[in-house]
Amino acid sequence: MLDPTLLRGQLAETAARLKATRGFDLDVATLERLESERKQIQGRTRNYRTCATPGPRPSAWPRARARTPPL
Repeated sequence: MLDPTLLRGQLAETAARLKATRGFDLDVATLERLESERKQIQGRTRNYRTCATPGPRPSAWPRARARTPPL
């Protein structure tokens, strides 16, 4: 089984090793294209999550204190 970390970080070395040990030609160009698409999608997803996540809720303490009638 191929390690995804090796494919992402050391693609050329992994392809050369597969060719030398198993005689397998790894399509490096396609994997590089797919990796760049994955990074773009991951970045967009991160942006969507930060936009969708509301900030901290305001505390009820200042509102409750403002409603209390003065003595």
